[in-house]
Amino acid sequence: MQRRISKETRELVKKLYQQGLSLEEIMKEAHVSLLVAYEPRLGERGFKSTGDYQEHQARERGYKSFKDYRMSKNKEEQRKRREKRLELLKQKRKRFSRWLYERLKEREQNQSWLAIQTGVSRQCVLQYIQRKCLPCDRTLKRIYSVFGIPYKTLNELLQQDL
Repeated sequence: MQRRISKETRELVKKLYQQGLSLEEIMKEAHVSLLVAYEPRLGERGFKSTGDYQEHQARERGYKSFKDYRMSKNKEEQRKRREKRLELLKQKRKRFSRWLYERLKEREQNQSWLAIQTGVSRQCVLQYIQRKCLPCDRTLKRIYSVFGIPYKTLNELLQQDL
């Protein structure tokens, strides 16, 4: 049975998130699940609740609702959608990598400089440039700030650069 999370606990989670604690630290400190610890991030992204986020994810994957997504039995259809999502992710990584590399080149700076400016490791920056991963929203905001660019979501940035 699911227990209700008190308003005080939700406020504590939000406060810990604003202090910059990791999800694991928030879970330990507030004694909550990963889903509850993640809620402040959902709010930043425009979702009112976890349920709203789940509905959004299901629609993004081509389903009418989260219930339809959960009830889907067609494994072949799921495999095709997963492959399509992975291909889109690959394209996003490629475009972001190119965008980031060009911004560094324009400023005549290197990956170490960006790592120091954004507070991430040099290896993280290297992975962005090598197309191995994409930055989280928080890091993306820092990257924009370093380059003096108004914040946009990754999707908006990549749409604009096409």
